[in-house]
Amino acid sequence: MAEVTAPMGGKIIDVKVNVGDVVNDGDEVVILEAMKMELPVVANEAGTVKEIKCKKGDAVEADAVLVLLLGSFCLQHDPLESGGASLMKAIQQKAEPTGMVISRESGV
Repeated sequence: MAEVTAPMGGKIIDVKVNVGDVVNDGDEVVILEAMKMELPVVANEAGTVKEIKCKKGDAVEADAVLVLLLGSFCLQHDPLESGGASLMKAIQQKAEPTGMVISRESGV
């Protein structure tokens, strides 16, 4: 999970996303006012907005977590699905072409 954080302290003047929105790396998610300037705060990776931890008008400190993103890899390969089976399958698909065999029994 990725955290979008405030680059400096300031006031939230706009939240550009909603929970469930899909964002790309570099998309604006929050507008922060600091030192009489409007600063766009952008997503640091692609994913889906899981939680918004600020609202318009909030005063925030530097490095405060503003938005939580569920990364695109996590969206495609839910580790909780079928007891981790989909994640295991994804790892196997990446590893087996190199000759490495992954099994639950060996742990590798």
